[in-house]
Amino acid sequence: MGCFITYPVKEISSVFIRRYQRPSAVRKTGLCDLSGAGEKYLGIGYKGDKKMKMVKCVFKYIAFTVGLAIWTVGAAYAIDSDVTRRTLAGIQGVNVVVEELQPNIQKYTQKFGLQREQIKTDVEAMLRKAGVTVFAYEQWLKTPGRPFLYIVVNTHEYEKYWYSYDVRVELKQGVSLEVNPLVKTMAGTWGINMTGITNIGKLNAIKESINVLVGRFIEAYLSVNLKK
Repeated sequence: MGCFITYPVKEISSVFIRRYQRPSAVRKTGLCDLSGAGEKYLGIGYKGDKKMKMVKCVFKYIAFTVGLAIWTVGAAYAIDSDVTRRTLAGIQGVNVVVEELQPNIQKYTQKFGLQREQIKTDVEAMLRKAGVTVFAYEQWLKTPGRPFLYIVVNTHEYEKYWYSYDVRVELKQGVSLEVNPLVKTMAGTWGINMTGITNIGKLNAIKESINVLVGRFIEAYLSVNLKK
């Protein structure tokens, strides 16, 4: 199933229009059946049940997407930009931390390699292959800044066997406050996320999203930490 970089909540409706204005594309989301609904968005030019069916479909999509966006906003997230990439400069390596997936999807994950330990193993392999040092926990505790790559997957079953998901990959490290350098805390200094929808038969879409985002981290890291 398709996935896309998350947009601000206020832009969700316009994203829906741009992404799903063709009924054939909307049908692929599994949100509703729009067979024979025509090419006009929101049923313009149509009467009765077809128009109402399309309107309900649109608001159903917006509702679960907004819900997922609100659910996943628990902190001020960093992004991938020139400024945030500079915060990766000088980092010697990372530890990898993966959150457990929600219970509503865990029973389907083994087939697709989405268990927490498997995700961690696969991500560490990607990092090492690209030349990024991966620290074991004991070694990480002795590393300046204690940087770690934090991976979290949030899912919501909005319809039977259909899931909306948000994958977040973030680099967290120790920072100090400019107003009071004595105060130190862990904070995300680089991050990116991807949101999509899929069903239980195609959960590999979540794994592919993780790989894409980890690839972006590798690109960002290497851009400011060139090997000599």
